[in-house]
Amino acid sequence: VEVHDRDPAPPGDLAHPGSMPDPWQEDGRGLLLISTLSSACGHRPTERGKAVWFTLPAV
Repeated sequence: VEVHDRDPAPPGDLAHPGSMPDPWQEDGRGLLLISTLSSACGHRPTERGKAVWFTLPAV
């Protein structure tokens, strides 16, 4: 799966997310979910920003 974003800044740390998200906030869990559920993940620059990608494990 690959998602494109116009912001060129790299996302948070996909390999080792920082602190746990605040349980009272409605956001901040995306990269934690990706790193937990995927078999591989990363990001790359694009001409218009960046792409964040992940691979789901085979079942």
